[in-house]
Amino acid sequence: MFSVDQNPFEGATVAVLGDFMLDEFVFGAVERISPEAPVPVVTVKDRQQTLGGAGNVVFNLKSLGVNSLPVGILGMDSAAETVKTMCAQHGISLDSMLYTNRPTTFKMRVVAEGQHVVRVDDEVKEGLSPQERTALKEKLAEIRPQADVIIVSDYGKGVIDQEMLDYVKELWSEGQVLADPKPRTDISYEGLSLITPNLKESTELTGRKAPETDAEAEIMAKMLLAQCKLPSVLLTRAGDGMTLIDGAKVKHLKSFVREVRDVSGAGDTVIATMSAGVAAGLDLADAAELANAAGGVVVSKAGTAQTTWPEIVEELKRSASL
Repeated sequence: MFSVDQNPFEGATVAVLGDFMLDEFVFGAVERISPEAPVPVVTVKDRQQTLGGAGNVVFNLKSLGVNSLPVGILGMDSAAETVKTMCAQHGISLDSMLYTNRPTTFKMRVVAEGQHVVRVDDEVKEGLSPQERTALKEKLAEIRPQADVIIVSDYGKGVIDQEMLDYVKELWSEGQVLADPKPRTDISYEGLSLITPNLKESTELTGRKAPETDAEAEIMAKMLLAQCKLPSVLLTRAGDGMTLIDGAKVKHLKSFVREVRDVSGAGDTVIATMSAGVAAGLDLADAAELANAAGGVVVSKAGTAQTTWPEIVEELKRSASL
């Protein structure tokens, strides 16, 4: 059991393998339609850049007070330089990252009046070259003694495939492997410790419609448990909260009632908080409660956001008074 008087995550260490990206948010206002095409003209008011994908998971861990060990690929380009600068400013080491000619994934979102107008993706989705695969495996082996928990953050940009996932499972056979799964026919999550699918991912993985009740969510989560041959599943259900299946134990967590401004990156926050809890020695039920609160905090913020332990505590206290 955790105490709100002390950050239970402080000092924990979690490795992160996955697709690292640079996110840019362009905020503005729409005042007219373009005379050149039937599209809105956005007058830019502000720009913000942050880490996306696996990078956002790392930022979330840092915000929680967790030491992270990032493993992935960055290019030799301006986006990678921005990522390195951001990480240096936050005290995040990128010693285990691999730098190649593959361009750094860059995503730009244009937001006007609180609404996404367009997203522009600059990326390459090719699989790993033999040299990249070997180098990443070597880096994973180097950091393994430092972390018993690893997050697999798959955004479909080429770092994660079945061979890489199998290598991680073998290397962390005496540890914990958690993943935010992507519905892919070429990936099996069998042998992982926990997955944290959202409703869209769960419906695609099971072929069932989105659950509308706790009972339906429990059925879906148990299907995922059996289908993927896992010990635990945390089903995130947006406004309906979360459902945790841990062996034979079932726990439904109600969503925190607050304004939803942006759900971008909320899944990163959830898996980062769950993994931090596991690394800190919390049981899954307590870790899920904290992840639920953390998710409630970040969806109230604009853009790809993170949360802190004090914010989680305030969210827990606020929900208790509702």
